[in-house]
Amino acid sequence: MGILKTFSLSVVCGLSFAPPASSEPWLVTETAICAGRLSAELQHKWLIQARDSDETQAARDAMLSRLEALKGAHDAALLAVRIEAKHAHAALLQQASFSGNAVQARWAATQARRQVATCKRLVQGYLEANAS
Repeated sequence: MGILKTFSLSVVCGLSFAPPASSEPWLVTETAICAGRLSAELQHKWLIQARDSDETQAARDAMLSRLEALKGAHDAALLAVRIEAKHAHAALLQQASFSGNAVQARWAATQARRQVATCKRLVQGYLEANAS
């Protein structure tokens, strides 16, 4: 199966789980997705020995703390969503870094960058408060 099909399938599977019971179920699900994405991003930065991994690690740690605070009766579903998002994001990063097709590599890099930026915005206030 091609990387785009694998990515699409993993996103669909990850989002097909029932969201946890909460006043804002989308927020809990998005937190789980972002925890997975940021974990994949951090591991990729360690793999390529990027110097800017500290910011990603702080965002991932903040997201994990947020997820822990939001968890409830659907812990297994949230874990599954997090794992699927991590695998999907790792596939994007692998395509961006190691694809022989320059167009696909640029597309994957752009998608990965956008997804991580969205996730970092969810914890931006927390990161700014702790930086002071």
